Amino acid sequence: MRHKPEYLCDLHCNTSRSDGNDTYQQLIENASNIGMRVIAITDHDIIPENKIDINGILVSTVDYDRTCNLEVLLSIEFSCDSDIDDVHIIGLGCKLGRRKVRNRGRKFETKQNRRIQKAC
Repeated sequence: MRHKPEYLCDLHCNTSRSDGNDTYQQLIENASNIGMRVIAITDHDIIPENKIDINGILVSTVDYDRTCNLEVLLSIEFSCDSDIDDVHIIGLGCKLGRRKVRNRGRKFETKQNRRIQKAC
């Protein structure tokens, strides 16, 4: 018998592109395998992938989630500069193809890469 999830949806999931452990494929399959119905991929400051590599073949993320009986919302988690603790805004339903959103994602991705390089 498979493990029943505590919730049927999770609207804040990170992949290995951000600070999560699973690839897109692993996250989608793991969520599906425990019976979840909806997840939102909300990697930090990175525009989500429209296509993922499944056994060497590029497949639409939306098409792949359907084969797993799961709905995946491609979303983003924006980091915010603030004087208080870590603040993030989850962008569900954003028009990710819009220039302003893409530019903001690129800006943060560059900033994140600099922080990683500095830490190494």
